[in-house]
Amino acid sequence: MSKTVYFYNFNIYSYDDNIQRTVSSQRARNQLNRFINGLPYRNRQDEQSAAAALDEIAEEVEQQDTTLDERIHLFTNRAENGDIFLEVINVTEEHVFGLIGKNIDTYLHLRNRRTRRSREIAREEGEQIEATTFFVIDFENMICAFFREQGAPQIEEMNKLFYRVRGFENYQVNMAKMTNDEVLNSIARKEIISTLEYEIQVPHDTFFAHINIDKNDALRIRNQGTTKMVLKIASVGRDQSLLQDSGYEEKIGFFNRISDLIRGVDNNAKGRAGVKDEGERKAEYSFLDDNITLKTRRDINYAEVAEMHRLEPTRPYTEILFNYFEEQLLEALAELN
Repeated sequence: MSKTVYFYNFNIYSYDDNIQRTVSSQRARNQLNRFINGLPYRNRQDEQSAAAALDEIAEEVEQQDTTLDERIHLFTNRAENGDIFLEVINVTEEHVFGLIGKNIDTYLHLRNRRTRRSREIAREEGEQIEATTFFVIDFENMICAFFREQGAPQIEEMNKLFYRVRGFENYQVNMAKMTNDEVLNSIARKEIISTLEYEIQVPHDTFFAHINIDKNDALRIRNQGTTKMVLKIASVGRDQSLLQDSGYEEKIGFFNRISDLIRGVDNNAKGRAGVKDEGERKAEYSFLDDNITLKTRRDINYAEVAEMHRLEPTRPYTEILFNYFEEQLLEALAELN
């Protein structure tokens, strides 16, 4: 099964002295650790003391082993559309992995593909059906990678959930789509640009003259109304780049120039670049949208999870599944960077 993994910026702002300031990744990690581990909130700290505070938190957590064992169901936000909650499943120095879930009060059933007979999914007393959005927040780049099951809460719910936590009254968490500039940065960091493709509406007479189409043919094409032209350029060789030996700044300049050129022909044009690092699979990024949702695809193999559980039958299936999801999201982040 293939799932779409989205990438959002994870920003935290402070309001010290009623002035909005972007919180550094060090301080953000400090605040998240304070929240995740359920430690009492103390005074707000400046950037210089963040590292010392983090060490202090680590010492306090070490003395409170029970806190570390209870990272699930940190709090519940009673919302009108169901119970929305946050679970933190794993925390390291580099990232936090967890989920946002919502209880679904609905009828679900299983259907046999051959006979078409169905049966209800049995729920014992006290059990509920949950739809979940799994996420990883990378502390170094302050980027959140996530995938969302059907009916699960939107990732933006995290903005509201953190605000309700005691100690976060003077902070604002903002989960926002990555902008076009950040998409270009992600493209430029890749070693290999293997394909470049753009799509424009069939445009003006001067364009047809340029590609040597006579006026009658051009008129017939234009009368179609929705005709588009797609141009695709591909490198020769699996690990050959269209911009061989070009550095980061050169790639940024190239994509800015070609974006301006294409928009000059069609302001609604679409542009895609196929990029990767050596040994990776190619991923496609749209580079003309100003407010783009950066995303990729990951193959989720539940048969592989079942096989891992068969080899470790004493290990809870959920633990294996969640660990598998975490690895998939971390790999997606690694490909992005």
